[in-house]
Amino acid sequence: MRIGAARVGLLERFEEWDYRFSFDPGWLQDPERPVLGQIFEDRRPREMESTGHVPCWFDHLLPPLHSPLRRAVARQAGVEPDDPQTDFDVLEYLGEDLPGAVVLLPSQARLALAPPRSARPRAPDPGALWFSLAGQQWKLSVRAGDRGLVIPVHGESGAWIAKFHDPSFAELPRVELDRPVGHTQYGAQLEEIAAVVASLAPSDLRQFCARVVFSVLCGNTDGHLKNWSLLYPDGHRAALSPAYDLIASVLYVPPLEDRLALSLRGSRRFEDVRIESFEPMAAIIGVPFAEVARWVREAVERTKSAFFDSAAELPFSAAERARLAQHFDRVPLGAARP
Repeated sequence: MRIGAARVGLLERFEEWDYRFSFDPGWLQDPERPVLGQIFEDRRPREMESTGHVPCWFDHLLPPLHSPLRRAVARQAGVEPDDPQTDFDVLEYLGEDLPGAVVLLPSQARLALAPPRSARPRAPDPGALWFSLAGQQWKLSVRAGDRGLVIPVHGESGAWIAKFHDPSFAELPRVELDRPVGHTQYGAQLEEIAAVVASLAPSDLRQFCARVVFSVLCGNTDGHLKNWSLLYPDGHRAALSPAYDLIASVLYVPPLEDRLALSLRGSRRFEDVRIESFEPMAAIIGVPFAEVARWVREAVERTKSAFFDSAAELPFSAAERARLAQHFDRVPLGAARP
């Protein structure tokens, strides 16, 4: 496995569906080695082992099971689309077309053990789908071409994500369109994510709080763990990634659950979110609550201004605007004042 041009380690599969990731000695000894992910920084130099499925970090490189993209890619690879034990096969099939700068290339196993009995994935055909994106909705990785956006070929990277309509959630790409709010698996606490940001990217704590505020006020019920991530722009120091998947998903309740995906101060109810809800988070990240409260109030005002001052220009129908205004009224945080 490589990140960019740097060899990081070896991912192996053995009999009985056992998996092991081991670090490359050269990567461990390189003081300028690029960071692959925080879990590897915490684990090195120990190996990562798992049974029944690949280590979770590698699983997150793939489209999730039961998603349209996962099924399409699995069919092209000639493996079972909804079996977690085919993760390794799909990783092998998509090795040069995974998210970010991660590349998985065939290598020689350290031990001569018999391979599992499953069929190896077939080689990609010309014109096949050669990319991996997380999420349950249909989406494509695309890049700019001479005549507009095009799908990258094998080994090329895309710069944009194209998301398509889904019959279950009508007009979702339109609803998810970025709003001008001043900033460009599942089941956890927002305070836990804040603690990670405080440890690895403390200069982004204010931005983190702003995104939490925006998710609450826009009615985002889909802000799960995979929608919070860190980047390493220089290969060494972490930064909060640009915001993505900020959806006014209260417009789809039902069938979606009408609650936050992650809890804040022990609750996932929108009606429970107030300025005081951020007090435990302030204690965890080591910032005075008065300062965090100021961040929250300013984010509330920016979000309300962006919505109410520009509502007629936003791509919402009259019924959708009324539904979002109703959501503002039900959330105590929306009544916060500077």
